[in-house]
Amino acid sequence: MKDMRGSHVSAVRTAIFRKFGLQLASSRRKNSRDIMDWKQSKEVKDSHNKLFTEDTAIEEITNSAFPSLSNADDEKFNDMYIYTASVCDIILNPNCPTLEISKPEMEMRLEKFRVSIDFILLFKKIEFILLFKKIEFILLFKKIEFILLFKKIEFILLFKKLNLLIKIKIRKHLMKKVKLILAIQRLKKCLTFLAKINLPMIMKMKRDQPKTNRYITIQILILNRMIACLISGNYFDLFYF
Repeated sequence: MKDMRGSHVSAVRTAIFRKFGLQLASSRRKNSRDIMDWKQSKEVKDSHNKLFTEDTAIEEITNSAFPSLSNADDEKFNDMYIYTASVCDIILNPNCPTLEISKPEMEMRLEKFRVSIDFILLFKKIEFILLFKKIEFILLFKKIEFILLFKKIEFILLFKKLNLLIKIKIRKHLMKKVKLILAIQRLKKCLTFLAKINLPMIMKMKRDQPKTNRYITIQILILNRMIACLISGNYFDLFYF
């Protein structure tokens, strides 16, 4: 950037006129009325606005003024980009009354554009970091969502397993109950059969046996009462004997 008034400035000026289709004012004297009128024209004002509203305007002017930059690294291209933006702002700025590229004006703009570009790069970096964090958050959310879904499936399977175990236990309990009912029915039939056989014998023993055998009679009556309780289903009456 040592060449502030020589070939680099001339190359940028030519690229500006080519880009926006402008013509240089007839007079090139400093602070001349012709230069001020030229800079206040609608075409120049529109061109100056396009420098900062069109995303590729300065980049196109840079590539046009310095074709060799096509193979340059990013650092060198950024330096020439800032240089080109500074020259463009001096030549097209309606508030700058000259076309001359003075050192103070150039240094001021170089610093301003460098800070602006650094800020833009920092903003892009922050934007990239936020995007990366957003992606991380989405992936984490998906992971948590997958874990919750997996746990939900585990819970459903556990619930079904418990439900199956409960059904099995209920079925076993019902089977035991059915077996107990069948056993009681068989016992009732057996006791009914025994009662029918023993009843005449008990009646005969009550008539014929001597008084000394009353104890045996009482035992037989107790047995008969127990059989009657079992037949009738009043099982709790058995505890009163």
